[in-house]
Amino acid sequence: MRQTCMFYFGVLALAMGLTIGQAQAQENEAKNRAYNMMLSGIEMHSRGQHEAAVQVFDEALEIHPHAKIAFHKAQSLLALERFAEALDIYVAVIDSDELDDENKRAIKLGVSRCRQELAKTTWLRVVVEGPQDAVVSVNGKEIGAPPITQQLLRGKHNIEVERDGYVKVSEMVEIKGAPEKNVTIRLRKRKGGGGNTLAWIGVGSGSAMALAGLGLFGHYAWFKSTQEGGPGQELEGETLELVAAGALTGVGALVAIGSVFLFESEGEQASWAPQVYAFGPLPRGGAAIQLQWRY
Repeated sequence: MRQTCMFYFGVLALAMGLTIGQAQAQENEAKNRAYNMMLSGIEMHSRGQHEAAVQVFDEALEIHPHAKIAFHKAQSLLALERFAEALDIYVAVIDSDELDDENKRAIKLGVSRCRQELAKTTWLRVVVEGPQDAVVSVNGKEIGAPPITQQLLRGKHNIEVERDGYVKVSEMVEIKGAPEKNVTIRLRKRKGGGGNTLAWIGVGSGSAMALAGLGLFGHYAWFKSTQEGGPGQELEGETLELVAAGALTGVGALVAIGSVFLFESEGEQASWAPQVYAFGPLPRGGAAIQLQWRY
């Protein structure tokens, strides 16, 4: 019985040893992966690829949190002039035993610079008049839904606000060193879906009417040239056909040109220019009028 118990205790101890050993091996593997990623991030930082370096450091910290990885992330954030984020990390790790004296000296310098630079920044608050699920971007970086507050250095900064169904707004804001600056941006709703469709229908209908007028004029000219006495002979119904041709051409041209304004009312700047042509008779001249519209 005693031997049996000893046997089971031995098996249990062996299993526990294997489990602990496996866990230790996994932890060592994670440490090695994080260390190698940290080295990659340091190399990226040295090449000036600071954004990419921050991403690599973040991934390494998820695998194995370590003060030295956080320190190098802060260095890259400092290079990106993201002083508030860098300062938070510096303060969090400055007393860590995982850092050497050289790291801590660099942290003190980083803290000093961050505090100096943050003293020069302005808190920008952006308020949007319109839907509050719009997206606000500052200098090309998406921040989130309004209202947003962002700490910015002196200089010019581009603020963009966009939302489906509304005209995108882009505004340049200059920060001059005041502690705070408030910006209000109003979103203008894009004229309801189908505006461009209606415009194309109008252009098509107007052009068709103008072409019908041209057809009437062609019929009139052909019919007149086939009669005895030649083109100068007065024909019954001549005036009516000319009036109909001119009316169709004129109204068609007005409809087509007026429809083009629907494109402009959509609130977007056109990247290409549709052209509208209308042809019609000149009284007694047999010539044509060409109307061209660009925007």
